[in-house]
Amino acid sequence: MKFTKMHGCGNDYVYVNCLEEKINNPNKVAKFISDRHFGIGSDGMICICPSDKADFRMAMYNSDGSEGAMCGNGVRCIAKYVYDYGLTDKTTITIETKGGIKELDLTVEDGKVTWVKVDMEAPITKASQIPAIYDDLDEVIDQPVIVDGKEYNITQMFSNILLSWTIHLSVQLTMVIVKPFIWKTLRAMVLSFIETSQSLNGIFVRMVASLV
Repeated sequence: MKFTKMHGCGNDYVYVNCLEEKINNPNKVAKFISDRHFGIGSDGMICICPSDKADFRMAMYNSDGSEGAMCGNGVRCIAKYVYDYGLTDKTTITIETKGGIKELDLTVEDGKVTWVKVDMEAPITKASQIPAIYDDLDEVIDQPVIVDGKEYNITQMFSNILLSWTIHLSVQLTMVIVKPFIWKTLRAMVLSFIETSQSLNGIFVRMVASLV
């Protein structure tokens, strides 16, 4: 299998041109190659596939082998890949993902892509659309949740990008700001508040200093 390893802002994936290559068990392959000790080492594998809805299709697999909806850094790397390897000559392209079709603008200098901008669309913050257990709430922002007798506040959203809160972009994200920072409570905290059949990305933040 031929591959290319790329990263966007340090978010690294192994990219496979599935216009030419065929991967029979992408979940297993992604888990194997992502291992940073015995594999190639990456955050996962991204397959660049044909699409009947857009210029290309993105199939993204996390390092544990599970399939993700999309990745903003990953989809930008696809744009550079397809242009630099001559799979397109367009500087505005569309890529089909499980989080919808994304439009990307490419900046090209001396025949190579130097910058990619992707339209991630507006985030969804309404609780019933994320979804969250408390779907009667208008938004899940700074909402209290009790874990092991202690109260924590979480913000949840669904989004293709991470803003200062948590959103339903194309991947479900949950941000938890905790003090004290107790790791063993984090998983229980998130799962007690979220109702989802999909995997989600959890982001945990500890305040270490204030610039204000």
